[in-house]
This record gives sequence, structure tokens and C-alpha cells, in this order.
Amino acid sequence: MKLANTVALAAVAASSLAMVGASPVQAAASHTYSTGFQIQNLSSTTANVTMSFYAQGSSSSTPSATFSTTVPGSQSVNYSTLPDAVSAGFTGGAVISSDQKVAATVNIVVDGDVYFGDAYTGVSAGSTSVTLPLLFRESYGFNTFFNVQNTDTAAAAVTVTYSNGATETATVQPGATARFDQSANASLPLSGQAGFTGSAVVTADKNVAVTVAQVDTSTLANYNGFGDTSNLTPVFPLINSNNSGYVTGIPITNVGNASTDVTVTYTPGSQATYPKNPVKSCTETQTIAAGDTKYFALYSQGPSTAETVTSDCTKGAYFVGSGEVTINTTSQPLVALVSQLNSAGKKSGIYSAFNAATATSTVLFPIINDRFYGYNTGFTIVNVGTGTVNVVCSYAGSSYQDTATLGPDGVMGTLQTNKLADKTNTSGTCVATATDGSTPKIVGVINQLSVSAAKDALFVSGGINN
Repeated sequence: MKLANTVALAAVAASSLAMVGASPVQAAASHTYSTGFQIQNLSSTTANVTMSFYAQGSSSSTPSATFSTTVPGSQSVNYSTLPDAVSAGFTGGAVISSDQKVAATVNIVVDGDVYFGDAYTGVSAGSTSVTLPLLFRESYGFNTFFNVQNTDTAAAAVTVTYSNGATETATVQPGATARFDQSANASLPLSGQAGFTGSAVVTADKNVAVTVAQVDTSTLANYNGFGDTSNLTPVFPLINSNNSGYVTGIPITNVGNASTDVTVTYTPGSQATYPKNPVKSCTETQTIAAGDTKYFALYSQGPSTAETVTSDCTKGAYFVGSGEVTINTTSQPLVALVSQLNSAGKKSGIYSAFNAATATSTVLFPIINDRFYGYNTGFTIVNVGTGTVNVVCSYAGSSYQDTATLGPDGVMGTLQTNKLADKTNTSGTCVATATDGSTPKIVGVINQLSVSAAKDALFVSGGINN
């Protein structure tokens, strides 16, 4: 996420009801959703912050509620529920405005259960075209819905064009949101248990932001739509395969106009941190036609044998590390998601791939947990620069630090469990310093997890570059 004095939160709810819809595998499910969020001050000066809440489908550009607060320099504040100024039953979006640069992450909780939900990162800038690479309607129990938020100052005419040619439209007032629910869209044809699996492009005459929710009866995963489709070599800071029941799938979509051969190189984390990791990196290559999507990691590393791919990875082997597109033969623009899934443990999370061109020397994590009511965090940092860097990660309110020296494509993985004080709920900052005069560039992803929870207590979000 880029720096911003204004941050859009496209999906915000206070015990709002959303129908998920029926699936061919499980009975129809309805859930209530509520949200909390963390605001991170990216400057060293106290930030004066105003949060404006806009009801979904509102015909007015006036917020239904506002709330003001301050955030100390280089610190974060947490709201486990929405402020009292927001009415019960609210559903819609929010805009965070500040006199300093700020960022935000949002936790969405299902049915009031703090051990069931997921996270996404607030959007700092909208776009007139947003790509949603993965959408479902009754596909093996999964459905999706998404919120489109107008980040501009005048009403936006919004059109959604699905990969099968179906369209939907809406007029969205400034700050407000419109919801598009694929489970209720009869124009998306079903094909047996596979249902509908496709994509969409959201276009508008004003700038918009989009957040997608992927749901079934026991899991929730969120991702932000792609307003920037210029990335030729996406980076995946965390790949988690055959680790305590987790597998990773990486759907990579070719949004260009020609076919391309894509090679992903997987780099394992240090064996000092992950003793069962392989020593060497491995690769996987697939051909992706224009407009098509191919899954990486799932068939080269995971247990699935549904497809055969070209790879020198050891199938079924333990792997915790990172990945990056290292070959894109015809230089087509690519968008990608990274999905972590533990089916037996009912844990699921998604994050959007990174663009190395927007990486910086500092990555912030607004929420860090150590034994916080069952939650712990762990994150990975990847050096996407051309030189060697020293990385120092510090935690607000603690003298403890994590450190690593990373060469190009090097991976640092760290867990906060038992390293900080019991019941720690704080923020973290990782800073890279070059050792050879190069420009330090790092990116990161964090998992917030309650291992013992019976439901989907995995919250995944991207680190915030500053």
C-alpha cells in the first residue's frame, strides 16, 4: 500500500447481514459481518484523523457518521469495533482523512466470532479500471461478493464486466459503496460442482476502490482489486506449502493481449528458522494465454495431481519461503493472488502479489500479536532489490528486535510467539539498510493466527511500504 493522507475502506460493517447464498455442497449460509481496524501513522508527528462512514447504496454524498481522533507519531491505534458514532447495523465504507500520512488494515469478523474472519489493507488511491482476477458462484462451496467504493468527489457510473460477458451497473455517490453479490447473479452460469469460476473488470468514470470477499460456510478470505495492471514480474513474499496442513495456490492472470510463458522461482526461507526447508530454490513454468489464469505452487508443490506442470520442485515437500515471476517471455502484464488454505483446520487467507517497482526500504505492520487471547503473528520480508541489505524489525513498546542480512531475493521469516510480552497487541516496523550502496527495497506479508481456534482464525494482510 502506498502512502496517503486519505485511506478508503471499501467494506465496513457493524453486525450487518449479508446473504452468502447456496452451494451445491453445503446448505445455504447467511452470516453477519462486523469490522475493526488499525490506523498506522506513517510520520513521526501526531496525526489528526477523521473517519467518515458512508452507508452502502446511499443516494447522498454526506457521511452517515464521523469520528475524530489522534494517532501518535510512528504508532498505531486499534479499534476492535466501530466507533460509537456509527449506528448498529451499519454496512458500507469509510474514508480515513489525516493531516499526516496514514495507512490502515481492516479485520472482518464473521457472526461476532473473533476467531472467524480475515483482513485486508485500506486503499490509498482509486482507479477508473480495477481488475478482479478470481470470482466464484457456487464453485465447490465457494461464493464471492465485492464492494465498489467511490474514492472521488462526484457520483461514479460503475460497470462490472465479467469474464463470460455478463454486466452489472450502479451509480455510486462519493465515499459510498455498492455491493455486487455473485451468488445472486443468475447471469453467471453454473457448471456442476465447479459452478462459475471467472474474473471481472470494474470500470467507472470516477476513481473507485474494490474489495472482494470469498466465503463458504467455514472460511472467509479477502483481497483488494488491482487498479494497477502494469506488473510484469509479481512477487509473493510468503508461500506456505505442506506445512501443518497448509497449501498455497497462486492464480496468475495474464491481462495482456498475447500468450506468455511464465516461470516462478521459489526461494526457501533460512533453515535456521525453518529446519525442514529445502536448501535450494526451485522453479515452475506454465503457459498463460491472454485473458487466462493458471494456478502455480498448487500442482508443483501441493498434494493435488489434477494437473501436470513443468517444475523441478519436490512435490509434497515442506516449503516456507517466497516466490517471484522471473521469466515472462512476451512481457505481458500479470496480476496474481496468493491463497493459503488449511482445509482440515478450516483456515484460509488471501493476499495480493507485490510489484517490486513500488517497494521501499521500510515495511510496517499495524498489528503484531504475541499470545494475545490465542493470537500470534508471523511475517516474512523479502529483499526485492539488487544488493545486500541488513533488515532490523522492531516492535512498539519492546526492546526486542529481529534482524537478518538478505542478499537479492533473500527471505526473512520470523514468529513473534514468546518473544514479546504475554498478550502483546502492538505494531512493528522493519527497516532495510543497503550494505553496498544499492537502493534498499523490501516487501512483506503477515499472518495473524489462532492455531487452536475451531474456525477460520487466519487473518492475512500485506505489509505497508513507507
